[in-house]
Amino acid sequence: MIGSQVLDMHSHFLPNLDDGARTIEESLQIILGLVDLGIDAFVATPHFYPGRYMPSDRQIEESLALVQAEMTKIGLKQKIVLGRECFLDVELLTHSNHKNVSFQWNDNWYQLIELHHMAVHGAALEYGAYLQSQGIRPILAHAERYRSTMLDPLSVDDYRSAGFIIQVDIRSFLPGAQKDLRKAAFSLLKKDRIDVIATDIHHSSQLKGLREAFALLKTEVGDEQWRTYFSLA
Repeated sequence: MIGSQVLDMHSHFLPNLDDGARTIEESLQIILGLVDLGIDAFVATPHFYPGRYMPSDRQIEESLALVQAEMTKIGLKQKIVLGRECFLDVELLTHSNHKNVSFQWNDNWYQLIELHHMAVHGAALEYGAYLQSQGIRPILAHAERYRSTMLDPLSVDDYRSAGFIIQVDIRSFLPGAQKDLRKAAFSLLKKDRIDVIATDIHHSSQLKGLREAFALLKTEVGDEQWRTYFSLA
């Protein structure tokens, strides 16, 4: 956190870029809902997913400008930083400027990395090492979703030892989440293997579940401790 800021560093509320928010009205509804839950700073992370979602830099910047203009109209002053959720494949490996798909927070650079659900550790660890040689800290997106984590939550130690930040989606703690997914999320929490929690919100319809998930997390770790999971150095 910077000061007392509570950061949601994984979200898809910028409109018309990927599988997230479709309209500016939905974007504002999401932001207002997250602010009501205690979030006061955001990293917007539209997908960098070749073959599915590849918005241009200009499209992303225009989408952010539209959101910020509408926020100003209704008196919202929350900080939004531009990032990407980067699917690890050859297009990412050969990208000409990795900081262009990373984000800066509190003077540090980070890249949010999504893996294939059956990902092999070696390639991801090698890419993470390369990022760190460029001054960028890798973040493993929704670590609880991967087959390796579901089979053995302690497998994330390979990533943590290699300098990755482990991120978990808060909705994975909900009773309605897929059984193995929820079990993995709670195992990571109980074994103190989670570095950061985020909403990974895509649609306003998810706000109800998020309210339940935030209440659950506060029950599990305490009404103040939950804030430490919504932060980056």
